Amino acid sequence: MIPENTVIPFIMVIGAYLVGSINFAIIFTRLFTRKDIRTEGSGNAGMTNVMRSAGILPGVLTLIFDAAKGAFCCLIAQSAAGSYGYGFVNADPAVFTLIMASACTIGHFFPIFFKFKGGKGVATAAGVLAILDFRVFLAAICVFIICLILTRIVSISSITAASSVPLFVTIFTNPVTTEKFYITVLSLIYAGLVVFKHHENISRLIRGKEKKFTFKK
Repeated sequence: MIPENTVIPFIMVIGAYLVGSINFAIIFTRLFTRKDIRTEGSGNAGMTNVMRSAGILPGVLTLIFDAAKGAFCCLIAQSAAGSYGYGFVNADPAVFTLIMASACTIGHFFPIFFKFKGGKGVATAAGVLAILDFRVFLAAICVFIICLILTRIVSISSITAASSVPLFVTIFTNPVTTEKFYITVLSLIYAGLVVFKHHENISRLIRGKEKKFTFKK
């Protein structure tokens, strides 16, 4: 018989992937405009394209809910692993939280509900970071805001902020813990995936055709 402390974490990780697969850019654009965001603007199912194509409110809601699903999966993982006294999952809280965070973010990148074509994961990763280490989250947000003010190009700001996360992890976290190792590896994977998901933006940047940030009035 399979031990319960193996079955429950497995089910929770699958659940985190499914939560990550909920694409709020598609949902809110349909609610507000009855259009498919994947056929509007750049075709990306993300906050920036929603703001440009559907308006400020659906864009802000997309940002909030995409970040919230990453934070939610981390909080559930911490609770289940014992950080808040439940303790029904026999796992290291930090490691299990990272696994849940990874499952949620992968769900956002490759959602089963939308033919495995998802967003670029910046907001969801931000929600994860806000729970894993708020100092790293704030530092990355500052990098994003500074780049956006200087360039007014969201893709450059997102790539730069994501790429800065491994550096901030190294600066802010304990250098001799297992958690430090796993979160460093995770941050490197996230940064790589974010850059990969922006490959079309990078191509437009090279050609000088990437649009500066504007949104639909």
